[in-house]
Amino acid sequence: MKSKSLCLAGLLLALPLLISGTTVAETPEATAVPVSPAEKIVQTILDKGYKRIAVLPRVVSRTTGDENRVTGKNTVGALSLAWPDELYSALIDAALASNGKFVVVTDQQVLQALNDKKSDDVGSEEMWKVIREKTGADFLASIDVTDPGAIEGKTGATEIKRVVNGVDLNNNSAVGRISQMYKKSLSDGAYAGESFIVREWRGNRLEATGLRGGKLFDVGGAAEKEQYANLVPQEHPLLRSDYPYGISIEVNGKPRAAKIIDGQFVVPLDFGEEYVVRVWNHGKREVFMGLYIDGVNTIGAEREKPEVTPTNRNWFLKPDPESRKISGWQKVDPKTRQATYEKFVIVGAEDAVAHATPHPGGDGFGDSLGLVTAMFYTYGTDDIPKSKGVAQITHDTIGTGRGKKEVGGVSGFDPNAKQKGLLLSGMTIYYRSTQWFEKNSGTPAAAEVAAGPKPETPTTVEANKPSEKPKTAEKPAKPKVKDSEDDIPK
Repeated sequence: MKSKSLCLAGLLLALPLLISGTTVAETPEATAVPVSPAEKIVQTILDKGYKRIAVLPRVVSRTTGDENRVTGKNTVGALSLAWPDELYSALIDAALASNGKFVVVTDQQVLQALNDKKSDDVGSEEMWKVIREKTGADFLASIDVTDPGAIEGKTGATEIKRVVNGVDLNNNSAVGRISQMYKKSLSDGAYAGESFIVREWRGNRLEATGLRGGKLFDVGGAAEKEQYANLVPQEHPLLRSDYPYGISIEVNGKPRAAKIIDGQFVVPLDFGEEYVVRVWNHGKREVFMGLYIDGVNTIGAEREKPEVTPTNRNWFLKPDPESRKISGWQKVDPKTRQATYEKFVIVGAEDAVAHATPHPGGDGFGDSLGLVTAMFYTYGTDDIPKSKGVAQITHDTIGTGRGKKEVGGVSGFDPNAKQKGLLLSGMTIYYRSTQWFEKNSGTPAAAEVAAGPKPETPTTVEANKPSEKPKTAEKPAKPKVKDSEDDIPK
């Protein structure tokens, strides 16, 4: 978790924690003025004189709907790490501005204290005792999320209840509790592992084919929240034979067969296997693509939410009838400009890059492991109608770690240095162990190679309903393979 250099005043003004949602303070003195959760927590710390603050490094995620076998209780995906990360950074900034009135316990200390603890232990006196004794903390901040779950198996609920809790570890009492009805944005949904198409090029015209109305081409957080609420039910983008962008998982030069389980696109991967991500752009225009594995950007190997990912940490994809491969976590030495990558390899959850960067370990708290997420953006904002200009915008136990380090070429960079524009689509492939795959799909598929893709059937309301039984994913025609060096923007 990284601390950002914000002064306390800036923090309290700019951080209605995680920057959105209608906030309701659950205290008798609540007023009509929205209260920032960060401000509320900091004020409680200062008023009551707490000295050592700990942050629970995982969202405690619950769902009130039917449990999805793929996502389990965690319906917020990589946000389950990103939100506590932001709270942790905010409290560090506040501590620095407090003139020594309180300090924040390192995330590594908290994770070590929680070794072998599960989400079911949250709220128990035993867990609070362990945190207090092993970290010396007298106050704990945590985030709970209650999500109504998936709608028609395709997208999540537009609003989720998010509660920021303060716990007095001296007597295990709740203090400073504050609730929000958080409205998700397009970026939130895609980063959480949902798959959808927002916009498509039809000739020279960009059409919002995935939206039922509203401000179709506005940008920024507020616009994306409205647009997410206006998404139409639809099938996974990888099931559309005419969709020009896509990704696939490949092991030993062969695509790994996928299944649709509870509306999600799932492939089996096992401990020790190295894999590559195949990507393609069969359209007629350049696009940018953000590629995140377990919520970690494949360029730079840092966890960062899509709305704060700069263009130069997105992949630039030129129109090409062939596909390209991305084989590992990419880095470019800022001095020598030499590009290297560490191969994608399946490891135990505790060794995954998502847990090691920027903090290690942890288990059971709405883990975000097992997601390969691609988000495609327009190449700048040329020819986009009404655009206002671009604003910054029970899981398995495996994850993706670092394999052998290789020297990789720098190719496919954007010669015009344009900025990423509007979100076109988001798509996630979930990966699970063969054991999980067989248990949940009933079909051994670890060694299967994707059979030739079949034509897509017309999209109908009936086709969009989740199937009772998992089905083999029907994928678009496999792009031609081009084993040139991995693409990475300069």
